[in-house]
Order: sequence, then C-alpha cells, then structure tokens
Amino acid sequence: MIKLSESLAYGELEIMNVTPIMKNKTSRENLEARFDAGEDIMDYFDLSKASRPLLQKERVNLDIPHWMILQIDRIARRKGLPRQAQIKEWLAQKLKEEQAVPASNQP
Repeated sequence: MIKLSESLAYGELEIMNVTPIMKNKTSRENLEARFDAGEDIMDYFDLSKASRPLLQKERVNLDIPHWMILQIDRIARRKGLPRQAQIKEWLAQKLKEEQAVPASNQP
C-alpha cells in the first residue's frame, strides 16, 4: 500500500490504497528520489482506486439554542454562506488554533 499526504485548508488529506502501475518497474527508493527531485511520478499510480478516508463525511446531531441559530444565520447571510458552511468554517478555524497551542499550555 502506498500512502501520499498533502496539506489542505481543512487538515490533512491522505490518499490510501493506491495501486502502483508498473509501466517501468522501479524501486520505492527510486520513486522517492524522483519525487524529491520534483519529477512527476503520478504515472506510476492508478488513482482510480484511491480512497480518502479522512474526507469521509459523518453526520453529527447537535442541539443548539434558538438564539445561537439566529446569530449563526445572521452572520452566515452577511457572508453569503449557508449555515452549515459557516459552522464548518468556524470549527476548522478552532481546530487549527487548538493544534497551534503547545501541549504544555493545555490543561
């Protein structure tokens, strides 16, 4: 199994279960060296079978007081966003802030 990672705005994207396509056989070390040198190595992989496990959606039910919903809707409308997009944006920002805090500063 090959694992590729790249940073995204909302965290890490992991592409797992990528099947190598062996047009020209090469070693892992050779592939890594080519990648490090900036060469395009995507021809060696079959991305049609790739999966993104960290991007799978999961439904969460959350009870929020009505006054909060009204404020969220007002802010989202002002930004031209749906309520759900606004909430996801805030959650992503907060998670990013929490990751930036050193472990010694957390309770």
